[in-house]
Amino acid sequence: MFTLGTAGHIDHGKTTLCLNLTGIDTDRLSEEKTRGISIELGFAELTTPRGQQVGLIDVPGHERFIRNMVAGVCGIDGVLFVVAADEGVMPQTREHFDIIRLLGVEDGIVVLTKCDMAEEELIDLVEDDLRDFLQNTPLANAPIVRTRPDQKESYDELRHAVDDLLSRLKPKLQSGHFRLPIDRAFTLRGHGTVVTGTVASGTIRKGDTVNILPEGISSRVRSIQSFGSSTAVVVGGQRGALNLPDVPVSAIGRGSCACPPDVFKAAYMVDGRFTMLRNLPKGFSLLKHASRIRFYVGTSEVIGRIHLLDCNQVEEGGEALVQFRLEQPLVAARGDRFLVRTFSPLYTIGGGVVLDASAQKHKNRAKAAEELERKSSSDPQELVLAALDGNEAIMVDLASLAKELSWPEKQVKPHLPPEMENAGIIHFKGPKGELYCSERHLLAERLRMISVVEAFHEKESTAPGMARASLQQSFSPKIKNDVFNLMLEQLLAAGDLAKTGKLICRAGFEPKLDQELLDGLRDLRRTLSQKSEPLWTPKLLGDKCGLKQKTLQKLIGLLLNSGELARLPGGNFARAEFVDELRQKVISFIESQGGEAETSEIKNHLGLTRKHLIPFLEHLDESGVTLRVGNARKLRGR
Repeated sequence: MFTLGTAGHIDHGKTTLCLNLTGIDTDRLSEEKTRGISIELGFAELTTPRGQQVGLIDVPGHERFIRNMVAGVCGIDGVLFVVAADEGVMPQTREHFDIIRLLGVEDGIVVLTKCDMAEEELIDLVEDDLRDFLQNTPLANAPIVRTRPDQKESYDELRHAVDDLLSRLKPKLQSGHFRLPIDRAFTLRGHGTVVTGTVASGTIRKGDTVNILPEGISSRVRSIQSFGSSTAVVVGGQRGALNLPDVPVSAIGRGSCACPPDVFKAAYMVDGRFTMLRNLPKGFSLLKHASRIRFYVGTSEVIGRIHLLDCNQVEEGGEALVQFRLEQPLVAARGDRFLVRTFSPLYTIGGGVVLDASAQKHKNRAKAAEELERKSSSDPQELVLAALDGNEAIMVDLASLAKELSWPEKQVKPHLPPEMENAGIIHFKGPKGELYCSERHLLAERLRMISVVEAFHEKESTAPGMARASLQQSFSPKIKNDVFNLMLEQLLAAGDLAKTGKLICRAGFEPKLDQELLDGLRDLRRTLSQKSEPLWTPKLLGDKCGLKQKTLQKLIGLLLNSGELARLPGGNFARAEFVDELRQKVISFIESQGGEAETSEIKNHLGLTRKHLIPFLEHLDESGVTLRVGNARKLRGR
């Protein structure tokens, strides 16, 4: 099922046209009837002579209600472009036409209304003017149908023209993720909250669960209607009314979006390709970087700033790759058409297509423009590669990639290995399944990880290496553990990085110790070799060696990493050789006692004081060698 929308200047007869065409008065509000103008969106359904059902959205024509008009035409497939025969093209005629073009509406019917109020000669002149106005536009060859309220057959001709139009239109995607930009929310007595809109893509069924974004509210779909008739399902292109009993109507409204859980997310930044209109009034013909604007996508209107990525200003008819930084979050998808109006005074200046619906703030404008240029490709393979190239996670699973592209998984999979080889994409088996990444992106991130280690060596030349956790934090604190570990293991296997104890270093790196540190290391080793003191604290070591605490900490770190020194509970240290020797003695003694021994018995057997014994036994507990049972120790697994 398709949805058509009206467009045109105020008082050119759009609502009367809908009434004569469908028998439905689309003006619902008492204020609309009193003032004689449309304020809100109106809805009707038409059955064509060939038996096709089509939804019809009537939009207000007054310039003060452009926001409402945009919300109505954002999801239409074709337009009934209305011009009054007694007035011809007027200011809102032009702006409405610009809007439907910018929103990607490429087919429709031109309807000359009020032909009963103009002479035939004037009607011919208006039609000639219209042909000139529509020249070199998608409606250049659209049929022009003249209607008269006193001639029923003129509407019959229009209904046949609608049939022809429907045969030319392409249906919206029904296999993608469901998305319903909400244009109306209200409460129905006995049912609760109802939301309506034109389904942008996908399918929703009775009983499904949907999220309302950006509010983050979930609800089961209790029932569905399409133009007053109950149905079990609505699909892309159809008008739909969803009964959502779990959603408070006060919390949502026009601009909210109904979609499946965990697929779309509301974002404050959107990237796209922007096109400036031509023949703009003076004062609107130049758009500068970071200008404050009003951004329209779906049924949303949000204030924000437009950041130009490949230029500093855009003139009439010009194009630019841009990022919108918004004051409120909204939901969009790649490929959505958007509209831009000036902040104040209000005027439509351009529009374009969304390239990244959940963008990050760009630090390098030129690099961002290069990436967006790739994302604007129509080649699906190139789009998949571009999504991986710019992915902050480096490696992603199929579900995450499909979510970013706003495609179903089965549409993404043919463009990934092993189904698609030699595409610049590689995949790995991670602990939680297969991960995919751009070969180019992975190489760049590997080099970046190496550079982080090298920078550490340059700053801490006496340290043998970086702690694994410090490397991950310095490289990318947002990276998932499994991805970081996989990348690190690849670099270790390739010999680009190496392990030194528990630390990570550049392959072949040797700490640079000056003479003071070398002398200190010699003295520290000599002190540790004294058998009279089995355990040492940093203070005791410093007192014995005469070393400053800062120097001592460096030297302790070197010996811990080399394996010469072992760390014990309570801030104690001991020679690793001594700890291994004691471990074997304890294991042998406990075995000789039948698998369990009292602490006092172990103390007497080893000849240690309690001060020295307890940290060592706690170390064995932590290492999984022994298990404390009251005042005794038993061997684990025995």
